[in-house]
Amino acid sequence: VAVAGSVHSFRGEWGDTEGEERERERKGREKREREKMTEKGRRGKNKAAAMSVDDKYSQWKSLVPILYDWLANHNLVWPSLSCRWGPLLEQATYKTRQRLYLSEQTDGSVPNTFVIANVEVVKPRVAAAEHISQFNEEARSPFVRKYKTIIHPGEVNRIRELPQNGNIVA
Repeated sequence: VAVAGSVHSFRGEWGDTEGEERERERKGREKREREKMTEKGRRGKNKAAAMSVDDKYSQWKSLVPILYDWLANHNLVWPSLSCRWGPLLEQATYKTRQRLYLSEQTDGSVPNTFVIANVEVVKPRVAAAEHISQFNEEARSPFVRKYKTIIHPGEVNRIRELPQNGNIVA
């Protein structure tokens, strides 16, 4: 009997129809596949847990040229609670200059700060892979330059700029 575009079979007095039997088999296969994936995931987690942080970092650093078109690091004295890209300042052939807003949360011995920086972002497929792989995480990137530092009375947890005027930040 066809109903609403699907075919329903008649269930006799002896039990299940072929469709119900196939449905049970399909569900059983799906359950076995989920169990296999869960087991693989557990094994993968144990292997990942066995790797030290230094090993993971070394592995990531070796993959940097493959994963990224461009990489810049900027070490701050204090941790940053928030970060936000600002307006585009300039566009050149091989790079763009863009505003970057950062906050620094201190331990209270010095005031918290709000940092405004200008970043030169290299356009995709322009930077050479050997330059990307030779970055030094201890050094400051030449692409990130502090433009202004503002002392803030409290923590800066969220940064927003006024869309009509990129010079006004809250």
